[in-house]
Amino acid sequence: MTALAFRLPVPRAELYVEVSGDGPPVLLIAGAGGDAGLFDGVAERLSKTCTVAAYDRRGNSRSVATAGWQRTDLAEQADDAAAVIAALGAGPAVVFGSSSGGAIALVAALRHGDHIRAAAVHEPSFVGALTDGPSLIAGLAAQLEEERREHGDGGALERFLDRAGGIQALAHVAPAVAMRVRDNGGVFIDMEFMPFSTWSPAPGLIRRLVGRLELCVGDSSPPFIEGIVHGLGRAAGCEPRIIPGSHLPYLTHPDAVADVIDEFVRGDRAEGADRRS
Repeated sequence: MTALAFRLPVPRAELYVEVSGDGPPVLLIAGAGGDAGLFDGVAERLSKTCTVAAYDRRGNSRSVATAGWQRTDLAEQADDAAAVIAALGAGPAVVFGSSSGGAIALVAALRHGDHIRAAAVHEPSFVGALTDGPSLIAGLAAQLEEERREHGDGGALERFLDRAGGIQALAHVAPAVAMRVRDNGGVFIDMEFMPFSTWSPAPGLIRRLVGRLELCVGDSSPPFIEGIVHGLGRAAGCEPRIIPGSHLPYLTHPDAVADVIDEFVRGDRAEGADRRS
């Protein structure tokens, strides 16, 4: 797969974007680690029939933030996603995001419906939506800080990804991608984890996406993650789609992720009974 890379100026940052293939536009949004290379397997499959864009989220990897950038939120990240779609100049896109990338995709669909035709959202990071969300977030944050002290920023992020996916996550990507992701540990711990996990959408907002939203959950994901997705499904009035794998299916099951996206692109997504890939 040959990708065209370019840099896109946005407020307070410059984004690194990779584009491959030709056809209807698709945008892939990474979660923790923030690197476009995490989607190489999915992009390779989709680029046979689609124009596929992936980008390093602001402050991560090859994307740079301006001096003084000290905080972010889902609105800012969603605006970045919309700016990438606008730069493609190919009309509304189908967006896929997983974990905090899923949260960004959902917020982007709410804020920028003119740029986003549909959003496939896998296990978004709305831990705060759970009844016991505050205690879960506090526990995760404490674990990140403890591992940061013992293993550094990159080691803490790597262990976070391993637990989330139930795999040795960075063993599934190219060495250069793994190195960049580790280098993003400080951005994730200091700037992304809390705002991405504590925010949760009101049910009325979710209902605005009926017909444009596919919620996805892995068939081996932890129960608390299942609780997040099924809670959103009840708010949206839709049954989540079950796909193979756990929290990092774009690494372990890229073809299954590509199938979900491809159904949106082709417009023949099945509604109702069969929700299993």
